[in-house]
Amino acid sequence: MKLKFYCADGTEKAIADVKDLDEADKTINKYLEDNNIKCYYARHWVKDGKAWTDFGSHTEFFVVDMKEKDKE
Repeated sequence: MKLKFYCADGTEKAIADVKDLDEADKTINKYLEDNNIKCYYARHWVKDGKAWTDFGSHTEFFVVDMKEKDKE
């Protein structure tokens, strides 16, 4: 599955390939730490086959497309 970062300007950035939502959560936390972004809370929800994570930005989100499987 692909983990992406949806930016405030409407663009998206590929972050990582993840095998499940637990790995996605760990990858998100590492990304936030590596980029000195403070996360005071996180909300998670699933809509249309995508797992969304709001980390307090209100305009930027992490998204895992659960329909998009890695192609090897």
